[in-house]
Amino acid sequence: MAVVRLSTGVIEGIMNMARNKMQVAVDRAVSVPIDQSWGRKIYEIMFGTDTVDIVEKLPAGWCKRVEILTVVGIKLPNEASLGCNLDFKFVDHISWPEHWPTNKFFTHHYGSRVHMVGIPNGLEAFYEEVKERQIRIVSANKRKEEFVAEVRKVLGAYSTLAPALKAWPSLWDLVPEGTRDTHRLIVEREKKEVVLDVNLDKLTAMTAAAKFGV
Repeated sequence: MAVVRLSTGVIEGIMNMARNKMQVAVDRAVSVPIDQSWGRKIYEIMFGTDTVDIVEKLPAGWCKRVEILTVVGIKLPNEASLGCNLDFKFVDHISWPEHWPTNKFFTHHYGSRVHMVGIPNGLEAFYEEVKERQIRIVSANKRKEEFVAEVRKVLGAYSTLAPALKAWPSLWDLVPEGTRDTHRLIVEREKKEVVLDVNLDKLTAMTAAAKFGV
């Protein structure tokens, strides 16, 4: 009997579909934008408004100019680091002094990439916005991981596709089109009525008569 076996290739095809299905929610959470106006506030708090006023008045070429300020992560005392990699783009490039300022709330990572350590006055709402965004991202990733793991369990319980579909019909949504086509062909083949050019009633009668030696 022809069947679609859950081979390594078929399983991985389904698993890729499962990952892609749940990745949509992850991408949606990641794509939620952070208010870009925070970039200017972070810049001014990091260097100090007095320093910013001075460096922005310097002649061209005295300071490096950057277009993007990136907050790589936020670390609070006694808490796990909150990775975020948030880019803040400036329409007019900002001046970036050669020497890093003394600021206990920021550490220089690389170029115009910084870590925020603690929450300076004026950035409390920024931290809450980032935290809520990261919670959504982590939650979406956990749902994805759980879904993928459970789908793999279903597939691991069967050697062929048909019983797996019978146990969990929604699995069909995760079956790649090529595998679906193969499954459909097998099902249709099994559904076709076989027409026998045989008189079954006569055959039955002959079987019964044979018992009596007729």
